[in-house]
Amino acid sequence: MMEKNRRSLYLYPITKHTFREGGNNYIQNLVIALSHEFNIVNNQTSWGLLDVLLKIPKTNIIYLNWIEDIAGKRWAVMQAILLYFIIIISKLLQVKIVWFIHNNLSHFKQNLWLKKIIVTVLARHADVILSHSKAITLKIPPEKHYSFDHPIENFTPVKAIKKPEYDLLIWGRIEPHKGVDDFIKYNYKSDSLLNYKILIAGKFHSQEYYNSLQKFILPNIKIDNRIISEPELMLYLENSKYVLFTYNSPSVLSSAALCKTLSYGKTIIGPDRGSFKELGRKGLIYNYREYNDLKSLLVKLENKNNPVDITKLKLYIEATSWINFTDFLTTTLKSVFKDKVSVVESSLITSYSTELSENK
Repeated sequence: MMEKNRRSLYLYPITKHTFREGGNNYIQNLVIALSHEFNIVNNQTSWGLLDVLLKIPKTNIIYLNWIEDIAGKRWAVMQAILLYFIIIISKLLQVKIVWFIHNNLSHFKQNLWLKKIIVTVLARHADVILSHSKAITLKIPPEKHYSFDHPIENFTPVKAIKKPEYDLLIWGRIEPHKGVDDFIKYNYKSDSLLNYKILIAGKFHSQEYYNSLQKFILPNIKIDNRIISEPELMLYLENSKYVLFTYNSPSVLSSAALCKTLSYGKTIIGPDRGSFKELGRKGLIYNYREYNDLKSLLVKLENKNNPVDITKLKLYIEATSWINFTDFLTTTLKSVFKDKVSVVESSLITSYSTELSENK
């Protein structure tokens, strides 16, 4: 039975991929976070937007994640039309639309024109726009936009090994937009990193993608092309000096793998983009603009006794906990029903963002 005064919320998407082994557990954590204040009306489904349409009558809020990616799926144009139809019905029934921006547009270029249309429509019609980074290049109404850094789970630093086997670890699912292929080709063409041992650990996007890179693999790079279990990841992290992120797409904003690595207390090297850039400015990770910068940065890190300020990192992780994100998120969502939010609650919407920006 629905509890009195609890709003109903449709969380998109919840599919079989949500529970994929070795996948991102973000949506699973989000379900737990939202369930504290909202009744989530949907479960795992393969019906996509049709399921959203069917459940609108018993929904107060539709919360959309990665919605622009429907333009790269089957029946893309029809799905986009269905999305617009859902928006129209939502307006008529006073159902609120929440759009969470995870990327500056999509990582994938298929039907980019349609993705731009979807983004434009949502920028106009969404009641609330959320993100994990302020480095958004999309044109969105600033008065609708609220930001909270990507939440991080408990601080559980891995033990340090005096002489780790690898200098650089690249881990996570290896997708084309993460730039691993470009990094491998850079290492092939340049001799600047040949004295550094590099481990790439994670399942490649496809066997074809993996095979296409084999001719560029030099002896200083080792690849473990499979889903890495949590205990195995811990061992790889312990046995590596630094974790490198090779993301080079302008679409990149935040990264779940980045936040997970922060929770393990590792020294991180990432691109000067999105939340990587923001964390670099906060002194929590190290940034590079081009792969040519990596050699000098690694030399600089070798001369530092403690590359990571553990105290500063712990404070940041406490500020960006899932508990704090839950408070921020539920307060922000309730703010669309202005009669239900007090002045004190409304101030919470900006308090966490202010705290994060000042914690430098």
